[in-house]
Amino acid sequence: MYVNDVDLSKHCKPCLKGYTSKKISKWTRHEENVCLDESEAKYHYLCGGSYPYKWENNFHLAWKEKSGASFEYSFNEITIRLKNAERIEFSERDIDKNQKYADRPEYYTCRNWQFANKVKYDIAD
Repeated sequence: MYVNDVDLSKHCKPCLKGYTSKKISKWTRHEENVCLDESEAKYHYLCGGSYPYKWENNFHLAWKEKSGASFEYSFNEITIRLKNAERIEFSERDIDKNQKYADRPEYYTCRNWQFANKVKYDIAD
């Protein structure tokens, strides 16, 4: 997803506002040399549910464009190599405890919402 805004009143995908890529989907198994150029974005977010579903096996990766940087990330038998990108790490520690829903498990355990909390001020700039 190309992320340009966040909505902390929601969790899961609805808390991330932007364009959903048509180049990568839940059916993607192997791709090489994908150019994510479908939309402008302050951040990119890749989320994938595991099958069979197990919360802790769900895939979450966030990054922003950064010329000359690159990284590789592997989790649960998925490996991604990105060029001209910088990984954005996030966790439950990034949640603003003053947020209205910060005490609700469906929010504070949601990795999308954790990321949205981390970048909320940067996106507003």
